[in-house]
Amino acid sequence: VTDLMRRSVYRMRLRYSMNTKPSSVTLSNLSDLFRRP
Repeated sequence: VTDLMRRSVYRMRLRYSMNTKPSSVTLSNLSDLFRRP
């Protein structure tokens, strides 16, 4: 996975989370994303 792809996925997940779920879920997605190697 390239850095560009990771950024795209990050933005999509972040936007999706903000539009459909509470901010707490967004924080969880952020943590999960940064936890990956």
